[in-house]
Amino acid sequence: MPRLPRELKPGYSYHITSRCNNREFRLTRRECRELLLYAIKKALHKFQFKLYGLCIMSDRVHYLLEPAQPEDLPKIMHWLNWYTAMCFNRMLNRTGHFWEKRYHSTGFSNTDLTRALGGEQGAGSRERGEGRGGSRERGEGECQAGSREQGAGSREKGEEQGAGSRERGEGRGGSRERGEGECQAGSREQGAGRRERSREQGVGRREQGVGSWELGEGIGGSADSGPNGRQSRGRSQAELGVVKTRW
Repeated sequence: MPRLPRELKPGYSYHITSRCNNREFRLTRRECRELLLYAIKKALHKFQFKLYGLCIMSDRVHYLLEPAQPEDLPKIMHWLNWYTAMCFNRMLNRTGHFWEKRYHSTGFSNTDLTRALGGEQGAGSRERGEGRGGSRERGEGECQAGSREQGAGSREKGEEQGAGSRERGEGRGGSRERGEGECQAGSREQGAGRRERSREQGVGRREQGVGSWELGEGIGGSADSGPNGRQSRGRSQAELGVVKTRW
């Protein structure tokens, strides 16, 4: 389907929109916007048109202009889009189309009061938007300040909790050291008690051995005695029985 011809009339102003190709956000950098302003200044000097309004967004540009001659509008936009696309591709290290295939334009008479009032309303909307932007900036600043204060308070709380944890850890370490010392002392005392009991048992066993040996000598002596040997041996055995019973 062929394109419809543009309505170009003398004494008309035009609202023009040029959008980046594929609706990409190519105009976010400050350098790109400065380059666009430089290109518009060159176009103003070259074609002698009137520029009433300009809005540079991240993916498109809005112009409100009045050409000196109606047929100059395609020449202005062709040169402006060609020059800026060439510069942007070199700056962004890219190739291909930078702008969409065709810019959008709507014309209106310079005596159109509706558009004139719309311009005043647009200016008021921009002022209100700037006011909202200032409020938003103040709100963001307050939020950031509050966040910083909360972050500082959280850090202080964290440091206090960390110090308390270290102190508790040191206290637990001291308790552990005291417990280990007490355990070691108790083990040493138990070992000494066991050694003393072992020595006492050894002494008792030695005493038992000496008593048994003495009893054995007594029995042997009674057997070697004279006629009264049996009686002595009987007494010795009786004593041995008493001794065994005692032991």
